Amino acid sequence: MQTFESSSALAVWLQAHQIQTEQWARNGAKSVEDLWLEVQNAESTLYNEPPLRRVRVVELHIYAGDRQLIEAAQTFVSGATRHRHRPPSEKMWPDEDPFSAARRCLAEELGIDPATPVTFLPQSLTEFATILESTSYPGLLTHFTFYRVVAQVHNLPTTDFTTANRAHAHGDPVVAHHWCWQARAGG
Repeated sequence: MQTFESSSALAVWLQAHQIQTEQWARNGAKSVEDLWLEVQNAESTLYNEPPLRRVRVVELHIYAGDRQLIEAAQTFVSGATRHRHRPPSEKMWPDEDPFSAARRCLAEELGIDPATPVTFLPQSLTEFATILESTSYPGLLTHFTFYRVVAQVHNLPTTDFTTANRAHAHGDPVVAHHWCWQARAGG
């Protein structure tokens, strides 16, 4: 596992491994500084040979009848928008279980008060892993371990809505999440 004293040291490491960062921080991609903060905050880890980012992610499936809540887009501090078309999700901390990360996702991304009743269906928890080139960091392979869980959340808006990212204050480059309801997959 790699550690870096600064984002500059990370940039040197990326360059030494032929990871091209010229397109980072553009067109919805995050910056070298963003990756450095992820590593510093233990949301992701980097490995040397081959260069690989590892991330554990909880993905929440929230339904209202035959509709599913989807994050349509994110707005970055720069004003750039990245289209997502994914369920709410959160990078997990090293010793965090999927349900704790799911609760944090609801608070940080959807603005759900921790006192709000939420039901996680433990029998719905599934896990799978995949290796993909990261859309956040083009050219960097990422080993994702996904934990999917169904959550019952009451009192969400019934139409498209936007929430401020509460994690932005802690260095997250995303300032807003844009949500929509779509026909439930497979239904």
